[in-house]
Amino acid sequence: MSRPRLPIVMFALLLISTSNILLIISICLNFATPFIARPVAAKTVQVAHKVTHRKPATEIDIAAVAVPNPTLSPGAIRTTDAHEICAKNFRTKPFRKTTPEMKKHVCTEYHVTDCPHEGKEELDHIVPLELGGLDSEANLWVQMAPEYHWKDALENRLRQLVCMQPTVELQNADLAQAQHEIMTNWPKAYLDYIGPLPTK
Repeated sequence: MSRPRLPIVMFALLLISTSNILLIISICLNFATPFIARPVAAKTVQVAHKVTHRKPATEIDIAAVAVPNPTLSPGAIRTTDAHEICAKNFRTKPFRKTTPEMKKHVCTEYHVTDCPHEGKEELDHIVPLELGGLDSEANLWVQMAPEYHWKDALENRLRQLVCMQPTVELQNADLAQAQHEIMTNWPKAYLDYIGPLPTK
């Protein structure tokens, strides 16, 4: 058997080598593609907004939370002077005028017997004395537990927000708003200034 000529053998080897080199280059490029640098998208920077007193009200059914009967107890205000109630020596004791007869009459109007009963219900000032409310029957209603604890927390929070204002003018404006909101819809005010109402 005759041997192939040398130039033919060399040409065949050259073709095979070239094909292998191209195949290897193609494989390497495909493997390296995920690592090729790409333009990096700019990161989104979140800018902190100034925190305000009012929180957005959450969606919650507040119809089950008791509110005063506006016909029996519309609420009453003794003072709108924030300078007075924000004074360090301010106390509500001098303005407490509720008598046993007043308590009995309010309980009767709200059709509650054995009233007030400690731990069960209390006679609550719609506009609290610490926010300038008047101690009168028009500003009293029977509030059940545990809701009166929730309203107490709201009253303390509103007074804190009123008195933290830097000027008397701003304090007076916030006091008027606080008195109005707690007198018209205290559960909504709770949502706005504290958060979701607790569960019973």
